[in-house]
Amino acid sequence: MEGWHLPVRDEAGRVVFYLDMADEAQRVGVEYDGAYHVGDRATMESDRARRRWLEDRGWRLIPATAADLRDGRALVASVRQALAARGGGPRSSRRGVRALV
Repeated sequence: MEGWHLPVRDEAGRVVFYLDMADEAQRVGVEYDGAYHVGDRATMESDRARRRWLEDRGWRLIPATAADLRDGRALVASVRQALAARGGGPRSSRRGVRALV
């Protein structure tokens, strides 16, 4: 994974979103979903539209919750699998890798 809060640009080069953690080359991102997603319809709808926009452009998004952060083994396995499926893998010299993968 390249790093934290990676800017994602639209076709015109404008930053439209930030991913919590991502590998831009492989288009694999991790997004934290906190409890605020549960009770706020506007936030939920905005997040779904954002996710659809990213997936329509080839991103593989992996959701993460507080439980995933307490015991990250399943999350790490998902990230490794997504990177491997796209022909990549963790690169320890890149920012953010040691923190998650």
